[in-house]
Amino acid sequence: MKKATFAAIAVSFLIVGCQTADKPLTAQGLFDRHIEASFGSAGLESVQSTELKGAMVIAQFGLRADVTLRSMAPDSTSLKAEIMGTQVGNGCSNGACWDQQPGQGVQNLSGDRLDFALQQADYYQLTRMADYYETLVMDPVEEGATTRSVTATRANGNVDTYTFDIETGLLASNTVQTPTPQGTFAITANYANYQEFDGIQIATEVEQVTPVATIKIEVEEVTVNSLSADDFPTP
Repeated sequence: MKKATFAAIAVSFLIVGCQTADKPLTAQGLFDRHIEASFGSAGLESVQSTELKGAMVIAQFGLRADVTLRSMAPDSTSLKAEIMGTQVGNGCSNGACWDQQPGQGVQNLSGDRLDFALQQADYYQLTRMADYYETLVMDPVEEGATTRSVTATRANGNVDTYTFDIETGLLASNTVQTPTPQGTFAITANYANYQEFDGIQIATEVEQVTPVATIKIEVEEVTVNSLSADDFPTP
């Protein structure tokens, strides 16, 4: 299997909100609407951590493995799986991030890869997307469309796209320019089958389309507000 497969994984179970009747909808408002749709009136601050367990499936290689994804405010994440007896994963904690490719040791991230990983680890990133992008533009929507998108442009010129379901407000997909050891690639994540766990909505099917393979995460179990700093050790 090519190493870029796992280098490109940046699994984010993003969190979402809803427009009030007296407020015009803005690009940031679409992210706020997703947050409210996910967390309700209690808001994002009501949940400090999530642990998701399930399976990672790479059909074209015939691979299926148990996977655990953890996220905790304000900036801790981890993804861990075992593929054919080899540990793979990535994570961040206390401003440092790491990555482990199949058959390789742990690599500490730096430069663009570190900056990107820290954005994904920012538990509150969706509440302040202007901190990460020079411009956020809400794209025109045609009559009868079921989704609408935000085009987000970084200071370096890279363009990401976030697409939301118009009816529910939930994030449907995003295409993000992702730095990897082999270069920067557009990685698309499709979010589906949102289900309620302890009062919050989480996508239980996440399909990541990379230049090397399509990786599917199937979430089977979710635990809320059970993690601590001890659950994010530096490898």
